[in-house]
Amino acid sequence: MVHERVRPGHVGGEDNTSIYTGQTAVGTYDPGTRLDRGGNALLGGDEPTTMPQLMTQGATVFNNVCANCHQRDGKGLPGSFPPLAKSDFLMADKTRAIGVVMHGLQGPVRVNGQTFNSVMPDFGLSDAQIASALTYVRNSFGNQGEMVTVAEVAAVRAGGKKPASALALAGGTATGRARRK
Repeated sequence: MVHERVRPGHVGGEDNTSIYTGQTAVGTYDPGTRLDRGGNALLGGDEPTTMPQLMTQGATVFNNVCANCHQRDGKGLPGSFPPLAKSDFLMADKTRAIGVVMHGLQGPVRVNGQTFNSVMPDFGLSDAQIASALTYVRNSFGNQGEMVTVAEVAAVRAGGKKPASALALAGGTATGRARRK
C-alpha cells in the first residue's frame, strides 16, 4: 500500500465523478424556482380581485418566496423564523402585515408568545403579489381573515414610510398586539 503525501487543505486520489464532477466554474445560484416579480403571469396578466384569484396566486408566491423560512406548513423554524400558522402578530393588524411584506422586518418581534430576532428582507414583490400572499397566509394554516386587496397594498405603498424596526411596527411593543392607550 502506497500513500501519497497530500498538502493540507487538499484531497488526494482519483476523481470520483459519481460524487464530484470536477467542475469548478463560478456562477449564479439557481434554485430552480420561478416567480414573475413584475406582473401577474399566473393570472394571464390580470390583477387579482377575487378571493379565489388571490388565494391561487398567493399559494404560488408563498411556496416560491415565503416557505423557505416560514416552511410549507407555516409553522416557521423555532428560534429562527416565526410561524404564520395561527399567528397573533400576522392577524392583529392587516396594515402592519402589508408593511412587513413590502419593506421587510428587522429586530425582535414576539409571535404567539415567543420572541424571534432575525431579518426578513424586502423581496421586491408587486402590490398584487403582496396582496395575494397575505390573503393566502391570512386564510391558511388555521388563520381566518378577510382578503387583502391590491388597493390596500397600493395605499400603504403610497404612504411611503418605511418602518424603522419591528418595535415600531408593533406600536412600540415587541408583541403581536397593539399597545393600549
